[in-house]
Amino acid sequence: MNAQELFIKDGKSAGVFYCPVCLFVSRSRELAEACCKPRICDKCGLEIEKHSYCHPCHDKAERAKEQARFEAAEKLTTWDGWVFSEGHGYNEGFAASVDDLFDAVESPDDIPDYVWTCDPVPFVFASLDDIKQRIEESEDAYEDFDANDCEGLPELEKAIEAFNEANKGTVSYHPNYKRALLVDRQKWVKELELL
Repeated sequence: MNAQELFIKDGKSAGVFYCPVCLFVSRSRELAEACCKPRICDKCGLEIEKHSYCHPCHDKAERAKEQARFEAAEKLTTWDGWVFSEGHGYNEGFAASVDDLFDAVESPDDIPDYVWTCDPVPFVFASLDDIKQRIEESEDAYEDFDANDCEGLPELEKAIEAFNEANKGTVSYHPNYKRALLVDRQKWVKELELL
């Protein structure tokens, strides 16, 4: 495709190349040259969509990764807490319980065999060390300024501790891929039939 090299204002090479047809930019002349040419997946032989990847092979690899995670996971039959199941529910796969996750299920085909449990992750956290570091790195601070010389640090530390304690319940949830909750599919299929 006759990739073009990009230059900085002063005429020095920027170390990147672009395709003049689609404006794809790459650090490699070869990749910029090949961007608009048809590509073939080396695993399955299918043509790959421009500026993409082989979706069937990617999906197959993701299914294998998920299967390996499931096989290695502890299997639970009861769980009282947040769960995650990719592609299910209405909150990007997260729900406060299995019941909440399957409230939107319309077909038995939409019921997975398992879901992942979730762990709470507190994210509201302040640190005196972080604050002191920001003060020392301020562009207005003079060279070799030591934030430990600031007044009121013990009071600030107590206030930070109180703030962290008051906000410890503010959490997000992350899937725990080491614990899978087995879903009672028969129960959910029966509930769907009652609707």
